[in-house]
Amino acid sequence: MADVFVSYKREDEPAVARLVKALRGDGLTVWWDRDIPTGAPWEETIEKEHGLARCLVVCWSKAAVASENVKAEARKARGKNQLVQTFIEPCEPPMFFGERQGIDLTGWTGRADDPRIKAVIAGVRATLEGREAEAGVGMAAPKSRTPPLPMLIGGGVALLAVVAVGVWFATRPTPETTPEPSAEDITLAALEGRWGTPTCADSVYTYSVVRDPSAEQIRVVSQGSDTRYEGRVISVTDGLVLTEALTPEEDRGNVVELRPEPTQLVIQDRRSEVRLVMAKCP
Repeated sequence: MADVFVSYKREDEPAVARLVKALRGDGLTVWWDRDIPTGAPWEETIEKEHGLARCLVVCWSKAAVASENVKAEARKARGKNQLVQTFIEPCEPPMFFGERQGIDLTGWTGRADDPRIKAVIAGVRATLEGREAEAGVGMAAPKSRTPPLPMLIGGGVALLAVVAVGVWFATRPTPETTPEPSAEDITLAALEGRWGTPTCADSVYTYSVVRDPSAEQIRVVSQGSDTRYEGRVISVTDGLVLTEALTPEEDRGNVVELRPEPTQLVIQDRRSEVRLVMAKCP
């Protein structure tokens, strides 16, 4: 059992490894997924360590912001006032996380005397002690830089220049960019559609993915001719969607595994251990 749980996206492992080393070097007990023993159940181990930790350090990056797993881990910690946010590259925090302070570790090379890592350690220790961390160095999300204003003589002229440049930046056309879908988004998109048993000749169910920012959750809804299932998405990993049943009432809390493939959907009910294979319907 460790006091500190580190949440991150695998693509950022080199930067996160430096953070873990610094935290441990200061005497903190730290757990990250590289500590999972060989042969241990991956998901169950993560859930157990997450529940036992008294502080979670999230390492935001563009990849982490797009990860439902990282956001879910951070969301749970935030609900218990156990969250310390760091930014290992310039990025906008996810929805509902921007109102909290974070520590900018962009470009940090692992030096233990860097004021920014000292701020992270101070934030972690404050969280473990149940108190608010003091605002300090790097306590904000890193923002993209804007061109410097020209040096102008006279306060009034300078103010007008600031306003003019601000209006130009606000109204200038920006190129349209389409972000690359994450692996989680691709898996959830593959789940949507019509699925039937065994060859769409019998029961047919329509699966849809509902994103609910107000409740900070993603749900999977399955609608049949006389049945309806609704489950909260717990995690999306390696093509597997884990959901926790919300309806019907008698199944509430049950965990169901959904693995969408090009021509079939494999469903595993953990409570009853029933396994069902459904075919993709036109």
